[in-house]
Amino acid sequence: MKDITKAANLLSRLDRIPVTRTMISIMILLLLAWVFESFDVGMMGTIIISAKHAWNLTEDQVGFLGIATTLGVVIGLIPGGRLTDKFGRRTVLLWGTAIYGLLTFFSAFSPNLETLIVLRVLAGLGEGAIFPIPYLMLSEFVQSNKRGISMGWVNGALTGAYAFPLMIGAWATNAFPLEKAWEVMSLFGGIPLLFVIPLLIWLPESPRFLVKKGRYEELEKIVEKLEKQANLSQDTSLVNPSILNGLQTTEMSRGKMGDIFKPPYMIRSVVAYLVFGYSIYVWYVLNVYGPTMFSNQGLGVNNALTFTAIMMAIAALGTVVHGYLSDKYGRKVTLVVFGAAATICFLLFAYTQSYNGLIILGILSAFFGLSIVSFGKLYTSEQYPTDIRGLGTATGEMTGRFFSGVAGLYFIPQLLAWGGNQVVFISMAVFIVLGTIPLIILGRDTHNISVEEAGSSVLSKGKSKLVK
Repeated sequence: MKDITKAANLLSRLDRIPVTRTMISIMILLLLAWVFESFDVGMMGTIIISAKHAWNLTEDQVGFLGIATTLGVVIGLIPGGRLTDKFGRRTVLLWGTAIYGLLTFFSAFSPNLETLIVLRVLAGLGEGAIFPIPYLMLSEFVQSNKRGISMGWVNGALTGAYAFPLMIGAWATNAFPLEKAWEVMSLFGGIPLLFVIPLLIWLPESPRFLVKKGRYEELEKIVEKLEKQANLSQDTSLVNPSILNGLQTTEMSRGKMGDIFKPPYMIRSVVAYLVFGYSIYVWYVLNVYGPTMFSNQGLGVNNALTFTAIMMAIAALGTVVHGYLSDKYGRKVTLVVFGAAATICFLLFAYTQSYNGLIILGILSAFFGLSIVSFGKLYTSEQYPTDIRGLGTATGEMTGRFFSGVAGLYFIPQLLAWGGNQVVFISMAVFIVLGTIPLIILGRDTHNISVEEAGSSVLSKGKSKLVK
């Protein structure tokens, strides 16, 4: 790093800036990047139901199709994280979006299951490269005491957006023969190609990445523009001591893979990855196999898709509430409370027999259980310095999605065939408990402090203050 004092000044000035119209536009672009990606992932519930009918798939074939995209994501995450730290968040986001959009569109013309699976895996590679980037950039743009609620609003809107592929899936299965619905959904999945243009025009690079590369002039233009919108002076003597300390204690980092498994980051990684792991398992089960499970309980295909869509909308509200509480009371306590509530809901879900009980528990499970995943992501991104933040979050995504979204998800059809919905709901409750215990014992809190201090090897007590 060429000039730590200059970097500390620019980042300190950035950290005091409230949410301006430019910041809102950045949040909207990152949200849309997630929304388009969410459609690609969320449409798998419809594709599975449709392809199973079209090709008379066995449980093993359904399992392979269900994990195809996630397998590609897992393979693409680590290389994507390295590319993100080396070439920038914006560059990787642009290329990843173009790649998965193009491959998803071509998957509509798959002549057989094998071709569809291969194209889904390849599309997942592009998604894997960009999965962590929106919340990574949010944590690096937004001021320290607003990271949680900003993530809550953006991820709440994202979670609600998962209702779109389900609703379009319900429309596709009603408007077209069931065996053709997967083709219709894949064609819709090519729309992200058009989104590359606004990203190219309006999305700036992450300020923390600009500092890492010594591109201070670019960062200064961004900061001055935001200060002007917020009616703040351009104070070149302003320094946040926690930001300066964070930059100084992480200056020697070289972004090596092994760094995330060395003290003090090893324990942080294990705790954060377990939280993300159980949260993504819950999310994948309900999003990918929720329609199948609710259909098994007598709702029918269209009603099951609609009910799962409603759960996603409820989860959006839960995500916003979670964000507010995590900024006010801390990441750790909020994650523990929501995890405990979700565990109780899933255990009750496993044994409910009534239609009204199904509806009520579905709403509560969505509010508490599905909202955790976004803060598992945010919590992970706050554990590392800039040089390894992309790598650390990508490794967390890879680990969680492999064990939960690939290995775990592959066995869901077998679990459903063996023990029905009951066994699957119990498995979600057990995973939450196993992931929460290490958080309670070893987890640290990272709310209301700068992202530099949160990721540094030393975490000071109390709120950061600006000094001259």
